[in-house]
Amino acid sequence: MKSKDLQKLVLSKYENGDSTSKIFNDLNGSVSYHTIRRWCKMIRERGSIDLSHPPGRPPIVRTKVMIRKLSKRRFFKNSFFDEKIFDLNGMYNTQNDRVWTINREEADKNGGVKQRQKFPERVMVWLGVCSRGVTLLVILDEGTVNHQRYIDEVLPVAWEYPNKMFGD
Repeated sequence: MKSKDLQKLVLSKYENGDSTSKIFNDLNGSVSYHTIRRWCKMIRERGSIDLSHPPGRPPIVRTKVMIRKLSKRRFFKNSFFDEKIFDLNGMYNTQNDRVWTINREEADKNGGVKQRQKFPERVMVWLGVCSRGVTLLVILDEGTVNHQRYIDEVLPVAWEYPNKMFGD
């Protein structure tokens, strides 16, 4: 039901002598009790429900120009940046492979035991994406990544990217 229809319904019920709680119960929660009380007060004082502004949020005009303005202002809100750490050994889940044999020695002979490094080499990759394109790929493969290294190597790319895509 539209708001105008609800207002007309509340007006007719109130004029028929229904109380605010009865109106609220009849509408089954589609309008809050506080709103019904406010509307009934308006009916008592003015004889109708006159809202100073229409209910709900104002409509937004979505044009290409408006979308471009918004995307320039909200670059970081409309963009996605993420990093991921990869093991150079690759992903391996032993639960996915089954070897059916009679005994353990035969299973080992057929590749039943997989060897893995205790401390495999890792590489961290950072990337940013938005509707206009993709940032440069930043690969952090040597040493640990602490906040200073992140600031020195990743943030310059993150700041350079919006200027290239959207201008100043």
